[in-house]
Amino acid sequence: MSTKHLKKALAQKEAVAEAADADRDENDEDEEDSGAKPERKNLFALLQEDEEFESEDPSDKNAKDPANTTNVGSSPDKTAKKRKKKNKKKQASTKEAEDADNFDKILLEYGADRHEMQTGSGNEGEGKDVTLMAEAELFKIDYRNMNPDSEMRRILGAKFRINDQAPETRRKGGRISGKLVQRKAQWPPLKNTGLSMSQVQVLSGEVRVFAFEHGAAYQTAQQMFWEAVDSMNPDAFVAILREYPYHIDTLLQLAEVVRANEDFQMARDLVERALFVCESSLHPLFNLSTYRSRLDYRQWENRPFFLALHRHIAGLCQRGLYRTALEFVKLLFSLDPLEDPLGMLLLIDYVALRARQYDYLLSLYRGLEISRNVSQLPNFAYSVALGCFLKTIDEDQPTTTEDENLADELLQDALLRFPTLLLPLLDKCSVEPDKKIENSRYFSAQEQVQDSEGLKQLVALYVARSHELWKEAAVMRWLEKNAHSLLEKVEAKKATLERFRQIRRTRYQRTPRNVLRHLFVSDLREAMAALPAAATNEAVLSYDPLPPLDSRAHYQRPDRTAAPLDGTFLSGLLRSLMPDFNPDDAAAAQAAAREDDEAGAVGGQPAPAGFQNSIRTLLNAVRDLLDNVQVVPPERDDGAHPPPADEHPEDGEWD
Repeated sequence: MSTKHLKKALAQKEAVAEAADADRDENDEDEEDSGAKPERKNLFALLQEDEEFESEDPSDKNAKDPANTTNVGSSPDKTAKKRKKKNKKKQASTKEAEDADNFDKILLEYGADRHEMQTGSGNEGEGKDVTLMAEAELFKIDYRNMNPDSEMRRILGAKFRINDQAPETRRKGGRISGKLVQRKAQWPPLKNTGLSMSQVQVLSGEVRVFAFEHGAAYQTAQQMFWEAVDSMNPDAFVAILREYPYHIDTLLQLAEVVRANEDFQMARDLVERALFVCESSLHPLFNLSTYRSRLDYRQWENRPFFLALHRHIAGLCQRGLYRTALEFVKLLFSLDPLEDPLGMLLLIDYVALRARQYDYLLSLYRGLEISRNVSQLPNFAYSVALGCFLKTIDEDQPTTTEDENLADELLQDALLRFPTLLLPLLDKCSVEPDKKIENSRYFSAQEQVQDSEGLKQLVALYVARSHELWKEAAVMRWLEKNAHSLLEKVEAKKATLERFRQIRRTRYQRTPRNVLRHLFVSDLREAMAALPAAATNEAVLSYDPLPPLDSRAHYQRPDRTAAPLDGTFLSGLLRSLMPDFNPDDAAAAQAAAREDDEAGAVGGQPAPAGFQNSIRTLLNAVRDLLDNVQVVPPERDDGAHPPPADEHPEDGEWD
């Protein structure tokens, strides 16, 4: 069936839903956008499969077979809506499974042709509209699953107790404090941040493009931040945060420092504060849940929001809150799905598996395969197969024989596409392969050497991140069984094997910049070791890693100068906080620390004692700042000043 007919059928179904629900009034006609920007190229296009290399995808066959797919059913009528309102405590997993399979339902009912939807043939724009509708369903955000405390309570039950830094559930007037993070009582008042957002453009399909803007106060803080970066003095960041407690780059920079010193609670607090100020500055029309609000990563002012979300996701995964992390991954991808600047397609499969969202992962694979050909990513090829198998051994999820067969088919397809991933995966899992697999030319190390550099990086990334998921004994037996089964079919599949071998050697030649950026921000050593020399030689800033080559900004950073801090405003501010501060001593100590760090990186020596002492001093200063945030009292009308600090020892002082 053509996409034209599919579009028409979808419109008819929506018309029926409107008749059943009088309060819905949606306009399904396409709106023409005269000021649309030229379409940007998808950075994952380098991984797209050419038509001559098209292969059978076992998931497509199962997607069109009603026996192998869960039927979600038709649109809910008034009776179903009333029942839903009365049953508010229904398990969230049931609703998520229905949402995840909604795209499969569309394919089943209307028999959409895969190639026609992928190429967008038919009337101009119909393919894009169908893709937008499908992806909007797949990346729908459920705010109920974005509260980490709720997931922690589901995991620990009555044992869970909220820590002392309890959030403020409501502000004055009864308004909820936030959907991304909850405002904490000890945070300073949020006023005059200088951060705002404006609408830039409206594209077809009611997709709106927004951009963050920096006011005068925020630009002043940003200039101070750049000076602090140039000075390489970590204490300067604390000084900035004391005057501008909601400057995002400073919050994220300090979060990285304290996280490196394993103070994860403080790091989470700083990242959440950065997210809070971002959410408080959103445009009224910016909707996080509709998949129709965009932020252009090329716009420099937008990037701190991307990085804050990514580091929040990393913190959630570290705490084992993968269901919450999955919602934030979907949100981060939806901000700029065309570019996917932080490579969420390389992470979402792992988070979905950890969250036990197996049905969602399979639906995501089927939906994105149509528009993005994600079977060309090793992480999707293997993770979807693993998800189908884990579902069959999960006692809490009903399975059928078709599910077991689908898991075997998907795994053998992954081994056909990426056989060179098997031995590194077994080695990382500390599993010795048997002689049949070890001596096979198909899985040999020689095949790994002949892979392109880009593919080696993707394989190293997946093995480093996901190997723990494969260590279970049942999973290993399943992997061994299918590897042996594939070896028995090698002669019959010679043509297919040769075709995939050519794909591995000719494609993935140049790693997209967003994939390199993902490797840097993920901080996985094994994956970093596979980076090309050109990428490792490029200077990488933690607050703006590998910026796009076509970046743009509303204002420019001033040229860097080698002038010392002495005599500058920042120096005076530091002296006001630390009377014994000496910029010459700080510069000498930093130079010595850099030399010792370089020697330690080569020889494996620990960091020098002086450097460790400065880090401890910094951590103490940050703790003091977070624990003793107070408003500076103004002068009295009679001209008298507030009493000196030593008269109030309980206020605390800077180290």
